[in-house]
Amino acid sequence: MVTPQHEESVSILLVEADPEIAASIAHVLQESNYQTTIASNGADALALAQQESFSLVLADLALPGEADSYQLCQRLKSHWPLLPVMLFNGQGQVQDTLRGLDVGADDYVAQPFSTGELPARVRVVLRTYETQKLLARYSARLHDVSKIGQAITSILDLDSLLWKAISLSLE
Repeated sequence: MVTPQHEESVSILLVEADPEIAASIAHVLQESNYQTTIASNGADALALAQQESFSLVLADLALPGEADSYQLCQRLKSHWPLLPVMLFNGQGQVQDTLRGLDVGADDYVAQPFSTGELPARVRVVLRTYETQKLLARYSARLHDVSKIGQAITSILDLDSLLWKAISLSLE
């Protein structure tokens, strides 16, 4: 069973250029007990991601500067493949949604969204993230068990060879 991460320990990096929209979204997230850090562009978001550990990145599709949200998503996923990235935009064009998902975003939220929808989508993406982390841990453990099994098998094979050698020498 997957144990969900306690919401108070969830830290979200919100990437939004408009200070009023950022404050509004941060308020909605904080109402759901998510710690929120705001970056106003992709470059700042990348710098923050290298300095702090975030549970999720929520980025506006229309980011200014060199690192647009597609590039931000690709860079984040190349450094932290399991880090959940959600994109949002007020335009809601299907091609934007598809491109965002194709570059690695875990979800895409069209604005305007309700104050209940955003935290619900964050919970869903975080559940998936926690499941991926758990599966990665179990996979590593299974790999270790497999190595132990191989070592035991090789020891048992040596024992059988030794017994064959002893029985042949007694004949």
